[in-house]
Formats: sequence, structure tokens, C-alpha cells
Amino acid sequence: MTKNESAKMNRNTATCTCLEKFLATFSTTDPALKSCYTKIKDDTADTVLSAIAASANNTGYSADKIIAKKEASLIASSLSGSAQVKFDILNNNTLSKSLNSTISFYINASDAVTEVRLMNAYDIMNTNVTLITADYITPAQLTEFLNKITAYTTISGTSMNINKVSPVLTAKFKSDLKLTSQDIISIKKIMLKYKKSNPEFYYAVMISCKIPTVPVSHTPFVVTISSSIDGSPIPDVKGTLTNSKETPMSTKKGIMTYETVLGGNKVATFTHPEFISKEVDIHIISGETNSLSITMTPITIKEVV
Repeated sequence: MTKNESAKMNRNTATCTCLEKFLATFSTTDPALKSCYTKIKDDTADTVLSAIAASANNTGYSADKIIAKKEASLIASSLSGSAQVKFDILNNNTLSKSLNSTISFYINASDAVTEVRLMNAYDIMNTNVTLITADYITPAQLTEFLNKITAYTTISGTSMNINKVSPVLTAKFKSDLKLTSQDIISIKKIMLKYKKSNPEFYYAVMISCKIPTVPVSHTPFVVTISSSIDGSPIPDVKGTLTNSKETPMSTKKGIMTYETVLGGNKVATFTHPEFISKEVDIHIISGETNSLSITMTPITIKEVV
């Protein structure tokens, strides 16, 4: 259920409660309004039941698996990027192209596909760890990566959301909710007759028919930026992000912070006069502190190659 849908559910409850409070005002004298009141009560009850049914059908859903999937995907993206830089320096296009440094490649796939992609990335880097060298990826980082994969794959359940688990029941909920919105329109039209004759009643109902304000969720996004050559932090890197007006600069410690990022798929771009620009596909999860580690290659390295 989205926040907007939840707000509409609250609106429905508020309208039913308000009309019930003034029931004596119209129950015997206004059959049209009474009919609308009965209908929105029934439709609201049906919507509640369909919402419960959709949620109850969410069998196997695991919030822990989503978190583990995100963590494994983040490290897969980061390490793959570092390995690709080394392979490119060695002119090994085959190995470089066998890895994918975009986080969406891992996190947006189904659980089964993500597991395969994570292990493929690990196997490629682990097999060629001597070529990559510890300056780009350390054995300890690969061990941590494998531990993240194991933690993710061993959690039972699925990270898929309710809309994907139960499309039929979700559609039923949305359809029922739409009926309540139509009920609200009818009630507002019928209430016009009371605007002058009974303003207290009129304004009370009209206020209850308004959808409560839906708060916009902002999520912090922190990026750690270091050199692909020696791992040192890079200050003064400029960042841009899809649908964000923020253009932060990295600190002396190579830390870049976005304070108000909306959730969803984004493209992050990082630029610096002395380094090769980098573009990364990311997935921001609302309500959590999202983090990303990237490396950037000095322009002089590219010129030598």
C-alpha cells in the first residue's frame, strides 16, 4: 500500500465517522445522503478487507532479505567497478566486460537471478585476484563480499514486494479503493444543499472528505570516493543525481552527502577536473541511509593507456 493509498483509507474512515456523528441530522430527512453514507461505509469495509487479504497473501516476504540483498549488491557494484578499472589498465577487455558495476544490475533482478549474478562476480574476481592485485581489491574485501552473498542467499523468503507477489489481490484492493473515491465525490455534491442551511454540518463533512497531507519521504545518500590508484580519498568531487537539485562536493575525506533524496532508481554522476568522470546506476531505498563507495581514475592514467 502506497502512502497516498493509506491517506485515502484514513480519509474514508474520517468521512464515515463524521457522517455518523451527524446521523440524526439527515437519516430521516435526506434519503439520498443516507444512501451515500451506507454505501461509503460498505465500500470502506470492503477496502479494508481487500487490503488485509493482499497483505496476508504476502507469503514468504522478508524485510531482512531486502536489506541483505541491498548490502550484497552494493559491495558487488563497488568491487566490480574497482576490478574493471584494473582490467582496463591491463587491456583485458574480456574480463572487464564480464563484470557489471551498476547496482541496479544486481538489486533490481529477481532473487534467483541476483544470487547467480553475485556469485558470478565473486568467482571472476576471486579467480583473477592475482591480476587485480591488493591495490584495487584485497582478499579481505572478497571474503566480506562472499559473506554478504551467503547472508543474503541463506535468508528464507523473498525480497519481492506485495505488488509482485499478489497482483490479483492488489488489483482488487485498488479497485475497491477507487469506489470509495467515487463515493466521496457523490457525498460532496449532495452536501452542497447544507452549505447555507447547516454550515457546521457542511464544513465538517467537507473537511473530512479531504485527503490528509502525504508526507514526502527523503532519504540520506552518502558516497565515499577514493582514488583507484592508491585508495586515497578524493576531495572536491562534484555530484549530481537524477531528480535532485543538490550538487554536493566531497570533503577532504572523500565523503559526499545528499540530505534529501527521494527513493527509487537514480543515476549518479561524479566529476572532477583531474579524474575521469563516473556515472553509476543506483537504487535508493526510502527510510534508510543509503551508501555507496566508488573509485575514480586519474585522467593521466587514461592518457597513458
